[in-house]
Amino acid sequence: MKLNRTTYLWGIGLFLLNLGLKAWYLGANDIALDEPFTIFHAQQSLGELFELFPKENNPPLHFLLLHYVIELFGIGPESVRGLSLLFSCLTAVFIFRLGLRHFSLITGLGASLIFTFSNFHIYHSHEARTYSLMVFLTVMATDAYLSAFKEPGKTWSYIWLGIWNTLLIYSHFLGFWLLLAQVVGILASPRRWAFFKGLFFTGV
Repeated sequence: MKLNRTTYLWGIGLFLLNLGLKAWYLGANDIALDEPFTIFHAQQSLGELFELFPKENNPPLHFLLLHYVIELFGIGPESVRGLSLLFSCLTAVFIFRLGLRHFSLITGLGASLIFTFSNFHIYHSHEARTYSLMVFLTVMATDAYLSAFKEPGKTWSYIWLGIWNTLLIYSHFLGFWLLLAQVVGILASPRRWAFFKGLFFTGV
């Protein structure tokens, strides 16, 4: 199904619904668990961060984004969790778009609403950690992957797939499991040979 004015309005509505639902108690709980660790490192200078990354157990993307958020807005709970809130709200919109583009309006809307009211994802939208970013990038990579499946000869799908996959594995190492699932899906496809050129390009 093609995007039109009505579907854009659905997307805006889903974003605002997520924002209203998830922003309400954003700063209600104290900074806790792994959040202090993330905030401490994100406050370092870029030079110190790049010295840290080779020894760190977590990929650097969220640290870098949070570093600039802290520079702009400080280290209050709402500030440091605002990044997770934003990516969670955007994820609901792009889940809707993925379902709409590759399946149906009902699929996209239903999946987005399930995500919106998921306690698990509400929790991670309130946590200054990388998980909301990782889920957002997973959705974007899956959308590009399904686009490549639909049109194996379309170069832009592979370009976007490469971009989203790269950002995903720089957000969390669990991203490698999605890459493995993509490879398995292509090997299981009867049209697998049509993907090889594009996948080589994406892998590079």
